[in-house]
Amino acid sequence: MNNVNLRENNGMKRLIPFAVLLTASLFFFVACENTNDSTSGEETPDLVGAWKFIPPGNRPSDLKYTVLKENGVYYNLYENDINFHRRYSGYYQLAGDVLEMSGVVFGYEVKNQGNDLYLFSEPGDTTFYQRSPDETVGDTWVTNMRIIRRVPLPYSFIYWYNTITADDSNVYILYYVSGEIGSHILKVTTDGDSVTTFSGTQIGYAAGYGDGSLWTCHDGYVLELDPVTGDSLSRVDLVGMEGPLNPLTYDNGTVWGFVNFGRAPLLQFDLATGDTLRQVQLRGFDDLTTVDGKLYGSLGGSITLIDTDSSKVRETLDIPNESIQGLAYDGSRYYGLAYNYKYDPALQLLVMEPDGE
Repeated sequence: MNNVNLRENNGMKRLIPFAVLLTASLFFFVACENTNDSTSGEETPDLVGAWKFIPPGNRPSDLKYTVLKENGVYYNLYENDINFHRRYSGYYQLAGDVLEMSGVVFGYEVKNQGNDLYLFSEPGDTTFYQRSPDETVGDTWVTNMRIIRRVPLPYSFIYWYNTITADDSNVYILYYVSGEIGSHILKVTTDGDSVTTFSGTQIGYAAGYGDGSLWTCHDGYVLELDPVTGDSLSRVDLVGMEGPLNPLTYDNGTVWGFVNFGRAPLLQFDLATGDTLRQVQLRGFDDLTTVDGKLYGSLGGSITLIDTDSSKVRETLDIPNESIQGLAYDGSRYYGLAYNYKYDPALQLLVMEPDGE
């Protein structure tokens, strides 16, 4: 028993100097780390997450967030005065203390202090962010649209395509030909298997579909057309209107439209009387459509839900890597008219739905 104790005591004596040396080394290492932190006031850069832009700064006035993802993707999230949302995506990497981002010529020197982030692009030019508690803001800022199908359309440089509309089985695309009087309508089945046209001087500038008829606008009046033959069925004079509504959409016995090709406020007219029902201080949308009684507009690569009570945008649906001119909805699918020179022909009818449905 005594021999065992002696061997244990000798082992302990040999371990004591090593333990003292290890303790001293750890103390020196921790002391050095604490000294560096207290001198610089900085933490190890942990940039992944959502950062809220705090103005002023050398950034666009409608920038709200920058989101840095773990996979090297970043989002810049924008919101303007009518709540229209945009999301720009790119790639980033951290090279030392410089944040390099695609789409940015020069990188940013980074200073990260916990929940505060400073980006320096040149002396005196500082962008300040604070960490957002909402880590999912980059994923919920817009709703992604998924392209189900592309339908090639006849295309020529003399064709000028305008607005589109849809019923349960067809999409109607209004266009006119350079040098000709009157317009044409390209009728495409929603499965893309059949493409037909009909023409006439009565077709007008823009078209909407509802209650079994096409509705097209001219200078100061709306015509109801037969969707099969294109023949005129009725005419409604719009009180106080001299120019066309373009774009326009039909909505339960009324039409919504922009005066003077989108450069004036959005108006709603009663088709029974021709009177103005509402005026909304919005402008600039490329096309309009009605979805289950809700008004949507297209603008570039986005589809937006318009709140006509507040003159604001309530929701933004984003079409990645596409820009559409016309917009329609048939009760289950969205349709957009897009030019994309990656494809032949360049003119495509996009059939879409919100991603995840």
